[in-house]
Amino acid sequence: MAPKPPLHPKTKEVLELWDKYNDFEIIVQKTGLTIKEIKKILTARLSRIDDCQKIDLEKIDSTDEKMKAYAIEDVQELADHIREYGLLEPILVEEIDIAPVKYKIQSGQRRFCAFIELNKKYPDEGYNTIPAIVDKELGWKYNKSINQIKYTNAIKCPK
Repeated sequence: MAPKPPLHPKTKEVLELWDKYNDFEIIVQKTGLTIKEIKKILTARLSRIDDCQKIDLEKIDSTDEKMKAYAIEDVQELADHIREYGLLEPILVEEIDIAPVKYKIQSGQRRFCAFIELNKKYPDEGYNTIPAIVDKELGWKYNKSINQIKYTNAIKCPK
């Protein structure tokens, strides 16, 4: 396994601001870093999560009744953001191993929907897999609250 990259001196500050604001412009204002530098710090955080792995979208159950409906605009906006900056936080899944799927999403349904959209638009650019943490009774540590708002102009995340 390759050694993990060294931490940027402002990593702790950026991670705290990201958890608080989830907004690049605010972090740029508060730290003086560029969006590119912030993205590198957040991406490095993913490389430090030992349980993070890339999972094929086809192996993730999207038929669960708990799969939230999201506004088309929100999913597209997130897809555009992921295409420009990359995925900043992996989804959280649990193993279910019920053929043909192996995983069920616990956290990150909107990110999953965005990857579905990206894979449709750009099938040869690697959006057929998504970074995920497989919950083995410790995954709850990574779980964050997810916006549960339902919209009138909403879609179900397609498989």
